[in-house]
Amino acid sequence: MVRETLYNEFTGRFELLYKDDPLGYHMPVHAHNAAEIYYTLDDLENVLLGDKVYHIPGDSLIFIPSFCNHRIVTQDDWAFRRYILTVNMNWLASVLGAEKEDRPHFWAVPSAINVTGEKKTRIETSLKKMCNGMQRGSILEMRIFLEVIEEIEKLSGDAKTKAGGQIQME
Repeated sequence: MVRETLYNEFTGRFELLYKDDPLGYHMPVHAHNAAEIYYTLDDLENVLLGDKVYHIPGDSLIFIPSFCNHRIVTQDDWAFRRYILTVNMNWLASVLGAEKEDRPHFWAVPSAINVTGEKKTRIETSLKKMCNGMQRGSILEMRIFLEVIEEIEKLSGDAKTKAGGQIQME
């Protein structure tokens, strides 16, 4: 049986959502024209990224490049709480004035980083700040978005350095 991949078109600049899906959540295989970063609060046993399935612990950032097939399935008794940052990469490149090869390295391939200690506190604070009470399209929203991207870039750079140039996934 062959299943089609759903394709979702993202037309915005960026969007941050907090989602708390019910137990036993089953997402269909899908892809987007935009990149996504999930910050998952719960362990995820079955995460399809591209053509591989991973176990990803809670408190992890999951990087999903544009057009990468992905799916997350939780066990029937597991919750799925996460922040989802969706970013139009063409828009981001135009804002940063960056060519494709100059974009943050975590946008290139599916990867994940487990976040602990002070780094966990910083990323959660940044995401909550961006989620709560911002006026869409405001300068404050843009500033906080860029702070979140900077924090994520620091975390992914630290993980890349520790892994000898590769961000490790379990």
